[in-house]
Amino acid sequence: MSDTTGRQRFLDTLALKPTDQRPIWLMRQAGRCLPEYNELKAQHGFLKMVRTPELATEVTLQPIRRFDFDVAVIFSDILIIPEAMGQSYSFGDGKGIQMEYPMDTAERIDALEPEAIPEKLSYMFEAEKLTRQELGDKTALLGFNGAPWTLANFMAEGKSTKEYTKAKILFHSNRNLFDKLMNKLCRAITLCLTQQAEAGVDVLQIFDTFGGSMAPDLYWDASGKWIKKIIDDLETDLPVIVYRRGPYPAFELIGKLGCNGLGLDHTVTFPEIRKTLPNMALQGNLDSALLLSDPATVKEATTKLLASLNDDPGYIINLGHGVLPGTKLDCIEALVETVRS
Repeated sequence: MSDTTGRQRFLDTLALKPTDQRPIWLMRQAGRCLPEYNELKAQHGFLKMVRTPELATEVTLQPIRRFDFDVAVIFSDILIIPEAMGQSYSFGDGKGIQMEYPMDTAERIDALEPEAIPEKLSYMFEAEKLTRQELGDKTALLGFNGAPWTLANFMAEGKSTKEYTKAKILFHSNRNLFDKLMNKLCRAITLCLTQQAEAGVDVLQIFDTFGGSMAPDLYWDASGKWIKKIIDDLETDLPVIVYRRGPYPAFELIGKLGCNGLGLDHTVTFPEIRKTLPNMALQGNLDSALLLSDPATVKEATTKLLASLNDDPGYIINLGHGVLPGTKLDCIEALVETVRS
């Protein structure tokens, strides 16, 4: 057995300090494949669980009870930021995300209120306080928000769609208005992350799920520099991880973000990034689809990943993206067991 707590292993790895065991957690944790989660969701609905501190705490703790991950990820949703600023959302019947309206005019962008974040999202901060009490010192607690570029894509479209183009159109056709939207989002996210730090989380993460959707030479102006602004403006010394999905621009740009860790999807490999980012913790990057297969396949892929790390102290085992619907519990168990054995 390991002599250190999962919380300490996680924090040490982010600081590139050798640990006695690889820390492990899963993006989105395991909620959607847990029967206890689905039972709670059927009773209360997703949005009520997000907005009710006691329910959010319970959902956060469920995968920790089952799998004893080193990190608990607060149960929430990235769209609480636009909602708190004035653009509410819901989930249509089988149609995915439905925003109240698309963020498609100067008037609507002007009406967004980032200063409302501390009050409007008090339920999130209360959930983190409750969860911190339940976890004690054993398990780290991670708070998060979406990145400005990712949120802008949802906000501009006003709904889930196969092709997200409207934020790109705004970026190319009206840079002043685009910058106004991004500045408001930066302010809101900075306030939210700072409040999460005060609520007791150990680490902050910024999810840039749409980071790879813009051409590499435009990444910095569309996304990177705004993430850097948030990290620079944070009123906390907590470590920050940035997750970016999709093809990467020059890795040197990632080094400019100012984050302590980088989350990787399954399209990139650790060794190639480590050459460019020697002083940044890296997390990932097993293909989430592996957890739909069988325990033997998961064990083989995880063993191969572990072998590629060459005892580097700065790696956190994770998926390349979130837990998928239909994920098998015995595959998660095989992943955890392989890492810890």
